[in-house]
Amino acid sequence: TARHLSTPPATGSLTLDTCGSDDVDAKVQAFTGACDDLACITGEDDDCGNDPMITFDVLEGETVRIAVSGFSTPGAFALNSEYLECTVNFACETELEIELGEDGVESIDSAAVIADDANFCVGDLISLSKTDFACDDADDVQVVTVTYTPGSGAEAQTCAVNVTVIADRL
Repeated sequence: TARHLSTPPATGSLTLDTCGSDDVDAKVQAFTGACDDLACITGEDDDCGNDPMITFDVLEGETVRIAVSGFSTPGAFALNSEYLECTVNFACETELEIELGEDGVESIDSAAVIADDANFCVGDLISLSKTDFACDDADDVQVVTVTYTPGSGAEAQTCAVNVTVIADRL
């Protein structure tokens, strides 16, 4: 078993593989924590042929312990890595129309108000000022404030979404 330490310079994702290392059938595992208290993040053994490939989120400054082990005869391998720094693209839809259900209520979550091209990082939080709507909200535009709080500790950002609530008039 070969062991390696990696400490990412910023929050992002890390991909590790031994693809193309035909000499050994290997497994790659990633852990966090101290040597006497490891927590497995992920592990894989056959994602590209007989070679492993794993991708997982990493946090700035958090050491990741990597283990590569072979299943059969010893051999040479190359551990390839690709680190992608997390970049945030926080954007909200400006308008949303919802229709109340048969019970006269409807709920929304962050997926309903965040723009499709938004991108977030590990540890980020999204909160909405209002998620539940009822008949009292119908025929009025409800302004929902969406707050994005970066896991990195950077300043929070907000945007407003105009939610139009439609009640079934049948």
